[in-house]
Amino acid sequence: MEENNGTGPLNESSYYEKVEYDCPEYYEPALYSDGCQSILKNASWKPALIFDSETSDDEIQEIMIRYFGNYDDEWTILDGSSEFPYYLDSPRAQYNYYTSLIKENWGLHLNCHYGCYDEGIIEFEKERDNNVILGLDNCPISHKNCFEEMKKAGIPVKRTKTAYTKKYTPDNSNEEMIRLLEEINEDEDVLFVHKAYLAGSMV
Repeated sequence: MEENNGTGPLNESSYYEKVEYDCPEYYEPALYSDGCQSILKNASWKPALIFDSETSDDEIQEIMIRYFGNYDDEWTILDGSSEFPYYLDSPRAQYNYYTSLIKENWGLHLNCHYGCYDEGIIEFEKERDNNVILGLDNCPISHKNCFEEMKKAGIPVKRTKTAYTKKYTPDNSNEEMIRLLEEINEDEDVLFVHKAYLAGSMV
């Protein structure tokens, strides 16, 4: 595609449309299967917070202590995220323009979070001041360098960082922790929140 200057066509209104369900026709959502629902009743997970990659480890430590200090005293901080290695950070007026470009040119599914592990994502698309942020999944095999290509094309995608508790592993019976994750989801210092399921606990 042709490179643009990063502005795109502007709409004077701040109105935007949320991305529509875009799973392939052949896709069967595992999330709604009896087997997945049965597993999720017993699966353990770690509370995981996703940040912009520019957020310092010290800032992340402070946030983890604020929310999880009563549950754990050690954190794991990683570059990137298994859920959303990058995210789109777009002005509202240009959001639908950018999401259309991403779908048309790189074949990325923007609203197909229906796997068994995806149940843990609290919210993948949200408003932030005059912007909209959208968690982006891994590049498809046919476009393995998609994020670098998007940046070259002027699309405002940014890399992420993840932090999660090291020892504390609740499960879906822990309503208090689930409510806390929903509260953290409103914190503007945190991009996205999810339950990082432990593979061994899903057997």
